[in-house]
Amino acid sequence: RVAKAREVAAVERASVAAAHAALQEEKGLLEGEANALVEYAARLQAQSAELAVSNAELDDLKVELVRQRQELALELAQVKAQANALEEQRRAVDAAKKTTDRDRLSMAEERRALSEERLAAAGAP
Repeated sequence: RVAKAREVAAVERASVAAAHAALQEEKGLLEGEANALVEYAARLQAQSAELAVSNAELDDLKVELVRQRQELALELAQVKAQANALEEQRRAVDAAKKTTDRDRLSMAEERRALSEERLAAAGAP
């Protein structure tokens, strides 16, 4: 009986040792997976921080683009105002030119009439 009990105890010890070794191996695998997950989480956090920086940079660019768009709209309004003023000046110059041309024609007609009167007066007895 004692031999049998020792044999059973030895088998149980071997079984416990094998189970312990299997658990240790499983623990090692789980620790490896946990470490890999921790590293993955750290990479994700780093990527998240990079994305946050990129997002902030994009926000800054948006603000700059809005500012530039406002400046361009103001410049466009100024250019349109200048174009309108130039168009008004062109119309005024055209009107003045027409008036000058009419005055010139009128004066030429008056000179012709005076010249004809002088010729008529010079030729009259």
